[in-house]
Amino acid sequence: MDEEIVIIMEYMDAMKTLCAVNDGDCALLYAYAAASGGKCRLHDAALHTGFDEKRIGRAKSLLIMYKICKTAGAMPSFAETEYSPAELLAAQRGDPSFRGICDYLEQALGRSIRKSEIEILYGIYDRLNMPADVIMLMINYCKSKGRLSARELERRAYEWHDKGIVTYSAAAELADMMDKKSVERRRIMSVFGMGDRKPSETEEKYIEAWLEMEMDEDMIRMAYDRTVLRTGKLQWKYLHRILEEWHRKGLKNRRQVELAEGGADIPAVETAPPRTQPLESVVTTVTRAFEKAVRDREETQAARLAELRAKSPEFAQIEVDLGRLTIQRARAGLGGMVDMAELDRRHQALLSRRREVLAAMGKDESYILLQPKCPKCGDRGYIGNQMCECLKRACIEEEQRRKRLSAE
Repeated sequence: MDEEIVIIMEYMDAMKTLCAVNDGDCALLYAYAAASGGKCRLHDAALHTGFDEKRIGRAKSLLIMYKICKTAGAMPSFAETEYSPAELLAAQRGDPSFRGICDYLEQALGRSIRKSEIEILYGIYDRLNMPADVIMLMINYCKSKGRLSARELERRAYEWHDKGIVTYSAAAELADMMDKKSVERRRIMSVFGMGDRKPSETEEKYIEAWLEMEMDEDMIRMAYDRTVLRTGKLQWKYLHRILEEWHRKGLKNRRQVELAEGGADIPAVETAPPRTQPLESVVTTVTRAFEKAVRDREETQAARLAELRAKSPEFAQIEVDLGRLTIQRARAGLGGMVDMAELDRRHQALLSRRREVLAAMGKDESYILLQPKCPKCGDRGYIGNQMCECLKRACIEEEQRRKRLSAE
């Protein structure tokens, strides 16, 4: 009973449907899900309602059968909505927000969108009641990951809906968290010398589990070494069992593992003959350094913004107003009924006032707008799929450094 259900039917429609179903268990489970913010775990619902597994399962089945709820993570096809061509055309012509979403997706794709794509987009907008600015942010996010398609938007929309994402700020926060997890996944893959490869679905589940266990790179590298020494290759399941055992024992770093094991099992790694090759490739080492530099810059910038918001309520309000204005300008660019010149004027006025507030605190914009060393790639090392010149130079310098060390 560890399943989770999510309400997908509008409140008034759900009330009418529940009256027609005329089932008390079904209504009570719906009430619990509604009181829990629109979704609930069946295990928790059973505890609060007193239902046994059979009753809770029957109530869940009714809610799903009448399309009042769905199982979290399930992705029913938007084709079930059966929007007619006339409905889709009316939505495009009569609803400025939906028209803006369609135009935005067309610009992102670089082509006209198809009828099937409009159906999926309208399903997200209509059935999930997802705000236009959240959908636009989702389009940007999928495009930044190189996975922009109607089906990917559909999958992502249900994922965000299950998480209760209903505002732009919540969506932006989730996207930021997902980006950070993506960086962590790449760092772990680089431990295995596979930094450029995207993990498979199974590998991703293992990595997510290690992150939840708060295993750092050193612990993963140590478990990786033991796995290769004992099995002769990288076996994800075997490596996971090692980390799982350490986590169960509350071991968080190499020293704790060594103390807990009394030094046993460590000499096999430490007394092995010196490697003639570096533990990781030059590109992996340099890429790791680039990623750290970007993280450090972003963390510094975030800390400085938080510091200034705490010191000056006016600065904090200006940042909020600039964020809202950015959304309005994006909508205006899509053909909304807004005066773009007026928005530009307000934008410049806010930037000017922010400079004044910063000056009063003894700062300037360079304090919060930290510039990357390489303006071409933003210190990320790649422009699209191509290696930037700054990364190439860094790799050459790292190679030369290693040669000097080996010669000493």
